[in-house]
Amino acid sequence: MEDHHRSVTLSPDSSAGQRADIELVEANALWVAAGPGIEVVHVWMKGVAGLIDLRVRITKAGSTVEAAIDRGEQNTKWWPPNAAPRLVIELDQASEMALAAASVGAANDDRTADLGRARY
Repeated sequence: MEDHHRSVTLSPDSSAGQRADIELVEANALWVAAGPGIEVVHVWMKGVAGLIDLRVRITKAGSTVEAAIDRGEQNTKWWPPNAAPRLVIELDQASEMALAAASVGAANDDRTADLGRARY
């Protein structure tokens, strides 16, 4: 049996502590680990299963993580700029609680749903 496991390490600025590790572990899977100096990650899934391209932007600010979904460049926009569907997870270390919310829309027309909280 052949080993198809491939690993690539990118170090854009090792002096600043930025690093990203990428592993291609199987035919349809990608693992990306971002180091402490990386606060925004874009993952662009092109032509997945014949569907439209999707881009996912993951942003970390302190103890909050936001994932936003956008379309690929060949498609018309689904929503106005800065209005893409978002999932926000906030980790509260003091109470050991994780809070999650989903939202869509721009600042003046933002619709948000509280998804709940859980102890971690």
